[in-house]
Amino acid sequence: MTLTPRNLAHIAGYPADRMSNKEPRNILTDAQNILIDMKDDISFTEKEVNDYLNYRFLSKQKGAIGSLMAIRGIYADLRKDEVEIFLERSIPLFGRNTVSTVIRSEYNPRRREYYWVFKGSSAGTISLPMNLQPVQNLFSRFYKIGKTEMEVLDRMVNVKFENDKLVLQTRPQS
Repeated sequence: MTLTPRNLAHIAGYPADRMSNKEPRNILTDAQNILIDMKDDISFTEKEVNDYLNYRFLSKQKGAIGSLMAIRGIYADLRKDEVEIFLERSIPLFGRNTVSTVIRSEYNPRRREYYWVFKGSSAGTISLPMNLQPVQNLFSRFYKIGKTEMEVLDRMVNVKFENDKLVLQTRPQS
């Protein structure tokens, strides 16, 4: 069951177009620009997010089994108040495999701010209520690669996950 890949056909931007030379909308640049202006919110469609993720992060996995495993794509399934991030990998003799982690946006009324928490993971078609250490380590490596993007997101007043949409807010909503 852990080697059976999840069906990701419902995610906009799946599968990644590896043959395209077209550079996707640059989420990092757009987010940095609205931080400078501090005027308007900005939103990105699920397809724009996934095109950017695959353009920016698609690489070979390193480590002991890195030469045997290739990352085929990284995808965000944007839902109300949460995002599930999938890594699709190919493993020789086994074919495709998917792992995911769920990040949920929660509000802390005492501090009047939103924060992100891990809410679960999956390996293949098995969903788990907690994050497995190997899955969490894999996503931690991607977090390090995208450190610049994460620093920009952390400066936003709010990062909202909606159905098929990511909204970045630079000022509190009235």
